Amino acid sequence: MTDFETMTDFERNLRAQLLAAERHVDPVIERQLRQSRKHACEQAARFRLPRFLLPLTGMTLASLFALTLILAPEKSMFFNQQDALFPDTVQSQDLDFYYWLAETQNAKGS
Repeated sequence: MTDFETMTDFERNLRAQLLAAERHVDPVIERQLRQSRKHACEQAARFRLPRFLLPLTGMTLASLFALTLILAPEKSMFFNQQDALFPDTVQSQDLDFYYWLAETQNAKGS
């Protein structure tokens, strides 16, 4: 269902009058409209950024990101497997206890 089908008779009549008025614009008004449009387009063209600026910005950001990844300390980039098994607190405090616990569990299992 289109908008035209849902319009009332008043709306259809008004639309027909507007379309007819568009087709028969006074030449003086038409010239003024063209001049206004031309002026507006010229004003908009003054504020445009250069075309190369967007790709240049993207490449700069990508380069900075890659440089950050390359220069980052190795410890923060990769997770050490030993750190996963033994956090720093456990590693320095009582590692012997965990070895003893593992040995006793193995002894009970065999």
